[in-house]
Amino acid sequence: KGHTKPRRRSDKPKILIEWESGEATLEPVYNIAIKDRWIVAEYARDNGLTDEWDEIWPTLNLRRYAKNAKKLIRMINQAKQLSYKSAPVYMYGYRVPRNHNEAMELDRLNKNDKWSKSEELEVKQLMEYHTFKDHGHRSKNKAPDGYKRITLHMVYAVKHDGRHKSRIVAGGHLTDAPVESVYSGVVSLRGVRLVIFLAELNGLKVYQTDVGNAYLEAYTKEKVYVIGGPELGKLEGHVLVIVKALYGLKSSGLRWYERFADVLRDMGFSPCPAEPEIWMRAHRADGSIIWPVKNKSQNDATRVGIGSSTTSKYPVPANDGSYYEYIATYVDDLTIAAKDPVGICDTLKSKYKFKLKGTDPLNFLLGCDYFYEDGILCQAPK
Repeated sequence: KGHTKPRRRSDKPKILIEWESGEATLEPVYNIAIKDRWIVAEYARDNGLTDEWDEIWPTLNLRRYAKNAKKLIRMINQAKQLSYKSAPVYMYGYRVPRNHNEAMELDRLNKNDKWSKSEELEVKQLMEYHTFKDHGHRSKNKAPDGYKRITLHMVYAVKHDGRHKSRIVAGGHLTDAPVESVYSGVVSLRGVRLVIFLAELNGLKVYQTDVGNAYLEAYTKEKVYVIGGPELGKLEGHVLVIVKALYGLKSSGLRWYERFADVLRDMGFSPCPAEPEIWMRAHRADGSIIWPVKNKSQNDATRVGIGSSTTSKYPVPANDGSYYEYIATYVDDLTIAAKDPVGICDTLKSKYKFKLKGTDPLNFLLGCDYFYEDGILCQAPK
């Protein structure tokens, strides 16, 4: 950002450093160059100070560093990346740790146990979902043939309501790239707005909910295993084959998408042809579901048209009181527009055994607040 020139022979130049906190301070050039020599060399070169500073501190070799332009750029980028990795991360006003040790240190500084409790909850849930198949301690057992060893690490986050979240993530980057598409689709913001508009237009209630540990509801097809670390308690040092679609595995998104799509079809929903992440279910005026029928000449399901006895791929418009209900999916976040959204949530919990969280009328979705003002539903950050 700038530098000072020495007024006396005994003085040394100083450089103005802007820290990531926004604070700017004058620091001795030598002190900064010891750690980030490439950045100092770039500054000296750009400001015509290379020769001057090289004479003052010949051991720094600033002239040689500044001449090697390609290496200079590469090392500067590495220095910036190192700074990014070590910089504090904040979410909703809370500092987020990068690893287990930092999480425990934050608990000590904050005089609470929010991060340690979140870690304990995550490990407990993994065990409840039977995520691993234990093959015993590594000293006496080994993984099955054909399985590849990967790693686990903990990822931390803070939700908009202040909840502290810890997540054990598999090192999927260590596995081979799959040949199939492995992504779970997400509804667009435009799609969400259309669903909410249709709900308001047709007198439907809009609820939001989120499927807890969604990926663990599905099984993985990848042949991978891990050696349990200290975060897994009694399973430390054990050979653990991953059997569920653990977060971090490359195919977990697809496995969850397939699992939930089967559930929605079983409930009578079909994907919207314009946006597949919006699922639609047709109802008669009395609330009964118009169930799909199978067309023998096609592989896909068809529906009896609304207000008609004919069969068509999608229901036809009618003015007989029939209506659609909608579920918009954003991986594991659900936006439900229905006459009885609570009933749909109860079905997901009782029949399909999903653990739903945050089931409430729509108030916050995809980073935006929803609220009523003079009887009109508004979307805007509060």
